[in-house]
Amino acid sequence: MTDPDARVAAAIARLDELSELPVVEHVDIYADVHERLSSALSDVTTD
Repeated sequence: MTDPDARVAAAIARLDELSELPVVEHVDIYADVHERLSSALSDVTTD
């Protein structure tokens, strides 16, 4: 399994792309970030 912290960092790093894109394309970035964060969260196990 991939390190959840690295996955979260990679997802958040996608937000840096927003400043270079037209607003109409932001939704795709937000959707991708949401999917990545949801996936990382679902893979976290509790003790």
